[in-house]
Amino acid sequence: TVKIIASHIGGFLSSDRKLVQADEKVEGAPSPLFDAVALIVSQDQAKAMAETPSVRNFVSDALVHKKFIAHNSHAKAILDKVGVPEAHAAQLINIDTPEGVQSFFEKCKLLRNW
Repeated sequence: TVKIIASHIGGFLSSDRKLVQADEKVEGAPSPLFDAVALIVSQDQAKAMAETPSVRNFVSDALVHKKFIAHNSHAKAILDKVGVPEAHAAQLINIDTPEGVQSFFEKCKLLRNW
């Protein structure tokens, strides 16, 4: 099951200016509830989200719970703000390419980065 989590429950505008409804807001859906997470954000969103404590907590919790984290290049601002320890680097998968997406799906079969 895929859940869309946004900074607020009203959702967000996609790149083609369409409203995408969120299933949960980040404060109400901690990452330990999910098998894996994906950070797919625009450059502007990433800068704002990197300064949001609940977003940083979401990502930090995902790292500590050994979740695989798919991310686009813009999400690097969030990851940099969180500070990913070297021991957790293998949990991060860039999905800017089809190969990256495939790698994320393959790693998710392992469930966690043990």
